[in-house]
Parts: sequence; structure tokens; C-alpha cells
Amino acid sequence: VRDSTGDAETAAAATREFTASGVAAIFGPVRSSEAVAAAPIAESAQVPLLSFARRDDVADLGEFVFRLGLTPGDQAFELARFCAEQRGCRRYAILYPDDEYGTTFKNRFWEAVEANGGSVVAIESYPPGSVDWQKQIKLMVGLEPLTPGQRERVKERDKLRRNAVANAERLASPELAGLPPYVDFDAIFIPDDAASVGLILPQLRFFDVRDVVYLGPSGWNDAALVKIAAREAERSVFTDEFFANSSRPEVVEFVRGFSASYGSTPDAYAAEGYDAAMTLRAALRDSEGADGRLLRERLLELPPSAGVTGLGSFASAGGARKSLEFLTVRGSASVATTPPE
Repeated sequence: VRDSTGDAETAAAATREFTASGVAAIFGPVRSSEAVAAAPIAESAQVPLLSFARRDDVADLGEFVFRLGLTPGDQAFELARFCAEQRGCRRYAILYPDDEYGTTFKNRFWEAVEANGGSVVAIESYPPGSVDWQKQIKLMVGLEPLTPGQRERVKERDKLRRNAVANAERLASPELAGLPPYVDFDAIFIPDDAASVGLILPQLRFFDVRDVVYLGPSGWNDAALVKIAAREAERSVFTDEFFANSSRPEVVEFVRGFSASYGSTPDAYAAEGYDAAMTLRAALRDSEGADGRLLRERLLELPPSAGVTGLGSFASAGGARKSLEFLTVRGSASVATTPPE
């Protein structure tokens, strides 16, 4: 075991040390920059490198590079497919942080929506670390820009809505009809962490973005979403490779064993490590002394299995094929979601 300290050069040095010592395979590294540095060394030595990096192209770094991490592409496609098939979504909005993480997710999700027959009808970005998204939301729903006349009528309508029953006749007048917000999308995708999304969802509701599906990646699978957003998150659908409260027998057994050994609940990284070790163990069975090329072939030829992170098998390039969990919020907890009746 070597600690890369999150540094690419340290990861490369550790990989060089391992390959020189004759190891059969290497687990790690975790970060994409480290995987980029370690890959050519493992490739040159023909030692399979099972990386937990989450960049879509990690497996393309070499023949002997395998990617077990859950990527933006994995999540985006499955979310778009699930929303189209299970929620009937066709038109989407995207609200994303303008950084590498958000931009990558935005691009992958847009591609996935179109691949599933849908369309993106609204898209806005915001500075990373924002705490106020009113400007972006107003732009998405047509509340900005407004003419002075429209602004006054929207202001009057919103005031009348405070006592909607008493003001029903005025609210139904042609003068106040057809005003924004225009929520012309079925779902909105927000690739950000749970803490930020917990603040965004109430702001969406404030601007009448209510009867839509809130879609998110694995970063939403965090207690902060429930703690901050509470009931606002009950229309959410988010995905992850590992859900500790899953009813799947293999997950139940893994969580029980991990908790008994370490006194805590496993996270996705622990689950990925377990699946990686079990996968390599299966490839090495009855093949002690196998060289790197034979081991690589056996990893690619393993029959589909039910890993605790949904790991089924590897694609020909070495990327993990995974079946993902689809989650939502009910009450005070994240739970597995089910198709609507």
C-alpha cells in the first residue's frame, strides 16, 4: 500500500515501484490526474491498473488500464433514460456550475437527452460556490428580461396571489393571463453537490418551478440534501453506484460485514474497493503466476456479476459496465425510487 497524497508524481513513483517489484495488478489511483500519470508506467510494464478515477476517458489511457469509478457519462445516460422511460420526460432544462465538473456533466447529459429522443429547451450556468440562483432561474422561466409593463403586471399578479380566492376574478382577467414564469420543461438537471442543491430547490419552487422532476448525479446522495431541502427534494431523482440501504442481498451482506469489521457504514469508495478486489480475485482464480496480458484478458472475459456497486463486467476498452441505483427522498431519508403507478 502506498499513499499518493493526491499528487500525480507521487502516484507515478508508486506505480513504478510496484511494477518493478513484480506485482500482478495495481488498485488505484483515485484521482484522474494521478491515473493519467500512472497509466503509461503500468502500460509499459503490462500490469493491469484498476483505477477508481471518475473521468470518462480513463480506460482509454492504455490496454492495461481499467476504470472502476462512476463517470459523468455513466450517470447522465442512465438518468436521461430513466426519466424518459419512467417519468415520461421529453423536454429538459440544465442549471449547472461553470467549472470542469459542471460543464462535463452538462455536455454528457445534453448528449444523453438527445440520444433518448428528448430536447434541452433551457440552459443556464452559474459561478461555482454561488448561494443565490435567482438571476439564472428567472432567465430560464422568462422572468428576465421583462418590459416595464410586464414587470408591473407580474408584480400585481403576485400580490393578488397572496389572497387568491378573494382575487380570483382579477387573476383570471386577460390582462394578467399568459404572464411568466413559463415552465416549459418536464425535468431540470443540476450537476452540483447536495449542499448547493439543497439551497437551489427552494428557490426553484419560489419561482413556480414545481411540477417537474429534479434530476441529479451521485453528489445528491448525501444527508445534506434531506437536511437542507427537506420536502423540496421529494420530487428528486438521483443516481449512484452504491446505496447502503439497498435491499439487494449482496449489498446487505457487504454492509453487515463492513460495519462489523470497521464500526461504520461503507461509502461508495469502500464499495468500489470491495468490487475491485472481488473482480481481481475471480480473474486470478486457478491462475497463479499469470502474466499481465493473460490477466487482462481474463478481466475482460469475466461473466457479468452483481457487484455491490453494480459492477457487471468491463467493456472492451476497460471501462466498467454498471447497473445504477435510482434514488429519491421520502420524509427524512433517501430511498430507492420506483416507477409511478
